[in-house]
Amino acid sequence: MKFSDTTELVLKSKHQERVLSVTPDHSVYEAIEKMAEEGVNAVSDYAKKGVKPTGFVDTGAMLITDKPVKGMTSKDTTWGLQNCWGNKP
Repeated sequence: MKFSDTTELVLKSKHQERVLSVTPDHSVYEAIEKMAEEGVNAVSDYAKKGVKPTGFVDTGAMLITDKPVKGMTSKDTTWGLQNCWGNKP
């Protein structure tokens, strides 16, 4: 997948039973919370039953903060501004 792919193309590439959704009245936080819950469930199934998760995509997400937390990989906001907003003019 590429960032330029359409939503239709991305959804067609997914296993239909793994496509999650929220309603428009849900917050972004609730959508992320749902994805995190599904990820934790997948790891739990792998640990307990040996069922390897499928359908996950490494989005390359990076925590950007000027107040790093021990044990979490992050970059500062200077790095974020230089690297997170697409092509520069």
